[in-house]
Amino acid sequence: MKKLITKTGDYKLHKLLSSNYPFLVFDAFDKSGIHVIVKKLFELEDTLNYFLETFQMLHGGDLKTSAWYGHKKANINQIKGAELLIKQYNYLSKSFIDYNLTNCLLEFDLNDSPILVYNFIEGKSFKEYSYDLKTDLFVRMIPSLLIAVSNYPHGDLSFTNLILHENQNKFSIIDPAVQANDVFFTNTEYYPLVPPLFSEISKGYTTYPDQLAIGLMLYRLITKINPLQNITASPFWTKEHGFGNPIGGCVPDDIYSVISIFPWVLSASYNFNEYLRAIKNQLKIQNNSITERDSFIQTTGINSYQTNFPRDFFSIQPPKQINSIISSELSDLCMDLIFKYEPISFYIDKIQQLTAHNRH
Repeated sequence: MKKLITKTGDYKLHKLLSSNYPFLVFDAFDKSGIHVIVKKLFELEDTLNYFLETFQMLHGGDLKTSAWYGHKKANINQIKGAELLIKQYNYLSKSFIDYNLTNCLLEFDLNDSPILVYNFIEGKSFKEYSYDLKTDLFVRMIPSLLIAVSNYPHGDLSFTNLILHENQNKFSIIDPAVQANDVFFTNTEYYPLVPPLFSEISKGYTTYPDQLAIGLMLYRLITKINPLQNITASPFWTKEHGFGNPIGGCVPDDIYSVISIFPWVLSASYNFNEYLRAIKNQLKIQNNSITERDSFIQTTGINSYQTNFPRDFFSIQPPKQINSIISSELSDLCMDLIFKYEPISFYIDKIQQLTAHNRH
């Protein structure tokens, strides 16, 4: 076993679990023999096979609203692994109870490089379970998952980052996205449309990016396809032309809604109500047919500067049209997670009704 020496003790690195630059994650044991997870930085001798999906913000205020999109992929010299890892520890030191993690520690090796440590979780990632078990398990998880990410937004949800305990009655959430200076990371498979929101949200809500990720994960489980697969390689929020894509939904007689489009110009502070309005305005457009869209935009006064979500989003079909075996209630829940933005109680009530319906 390779040994990792820190300023407070040694860790025996038993098995490499993942290698995504700038992080290496190990199954390990501390000096007392306690089973732990160790997350450390790449070193010169480590082989670069995969890169964490890391992005640079076009403007410092971008992620205050997640409504003006113009981010671009960060290069290796822009990725400050130490800063990201310390930020992730600081976030987990507050969210570890909601994420069901224990003993989160920040250590430093003899070269002052940070190391994140937390107790090993006896279980396996949701990704490792067979498809025939996943849907029921995931639907059961959604209420607790919504509550956890409403308290502490995650920004990088995936089946890999959900660890189901051996008894299948509990799960843990690992590896939240963090932002250091103008660099952040996330996955584009479940965040192809909107980037993470690194700002506070109103109690009872989760961020729309996290909610959408949960909806897309459920969609994939019950149809075996990702309906936004065509844009995962080049997410809607990455810089394509000029300054990117604004989707704020500016209403001319309400100056505060402009914050959702040009937050850095007005030097305005982030406001969740305006973020909520910007997302809801955009979703209202999606709920009208493409042929009616122009007249709908004129009727609601949405500013011509706005760029609407891509056509792939318009054309998402209800899961039941793809998999006729599933219930209409499950299909509706999935579509509501994607096309509505309501308090989490709205979705939890739907799941309770779905569960009651399945019992009868």
